[in-house]
Amino acid sequence: MKQFPRYSALFFLFLLVPVISLYAQEKPFEGSVTWTLTMPTQDNEPHTVTMNCKDGKVEQEMDMGMQGLVKTYCVHADHQKKYYLVMESMKMGMTTEDSDQASNPTADTVLAETGKQDTIAGHVSNEYTVKIPDGSLSLWATPDFSEDVVKSISNAMLEQPHQDEASQEAFEQLAKKGLTPVKVIATVDGQVAQSLVFVKYETKKLDDALFVPPTDIKYRPMPTGMGGGGTN
Repeated sequence: MKQFPRYSALFFLFLLVPVISLYAQEKPFEGSVTWTLTMPTQDNEPHTVTMNCKDGKVEQEMDMGMQGLVKTYCVHADHQKKYYLVMESMKMGMTTEDSDQASNPTADTVLAETGKQDTIAGHVSNEYTVKIPDGSLSLWATPDFSEDVVKSISNAMLEQPHQDEASQEAFEQLAKKGLTPVKVIATVDGQVAQSLVFVKYETKKLDDALFVPPTDIKYRPMPTGMGGGGTN
């Protein structure tokens, strides 16, 4: 029987390494992303926000201190996004719906780089700004993260209820550039309304049940003032 040279096996493994690496890069991110949220116009206290990501699904948890944990779920069906806002300590929940269509950018949606640079959570970031209704967004973005993490964080940002088209387009543009926002400041009517700062991300296995809204509570339509549309 003909014997292959010993180096043939090594050559095969050499060819296989890029394929294995490519597969690893294309594997979607599964895990959690932790942020700190402050809302100066409300309580100005830091709140821990955790975004759990798996296979395009997002479950978000926010520590509201005395009010307990608030969870948000997004379920896609019939070209609609249905959001569930759950207040565990009060056994209460609210729902609202939004279109599942892609954003429709206008000429006013301009993501501008300011030239400012800062290091946030250990990541060198550049500032971008975009106009939103009644204000503006300041987005500090870094190229440090792998493609799967970039996509997951961008998707998590887009899974917020009734987000304006300018904000959606801004997050999409950053993702296309391979950039991840690590600090987001929303200014409305001249005042900082919210500040979201990246803390860390962790790759880990997540149970599918984590992304299913609880069924043992009663839901009511989210009031319009909270970003709801009054749908059930």
